[in-house]
Amino acid sequence: MMTKQVINMHFDNANQRNKAMETYKNEGYEILRFGEEKDFYFSCRKMVKNNCKYCTGDVNNREFLLHNGNLGVYIDGNDNLTGDDEFGFESIPIKYCPICGREL
Repeated sequence: MMTKQVINMHFDNANQRNKAMETYKNEGYEILRFGEEKDFYFSCRKMVKNNCKYCTGDVNNREFLLHNGNLGVYIDGNDNLTGDDEFGFESIPIKYCPICGREL
């Protein structure tokens, strides 16, 4: 699974910002924006591998978001927030993992 990692950075001066921007570009990040408002800043993103134990991998092996030992609330294979029957929880479709923020 891949997800976008977004980084926002702030610096005291343009030289620090420019040096960091160059480093992130060399590491494969795409610079989204940069500027000088209250401080010197830039934002960048990169697609990274996501191994979240709550929303990726085999559905039967995913971790519970909440649990009481053996039963709990989890993200099912249809991107729903689902609870075991004991909780009386109705499935709710979700668009993002509440733990890692990955789009489902």
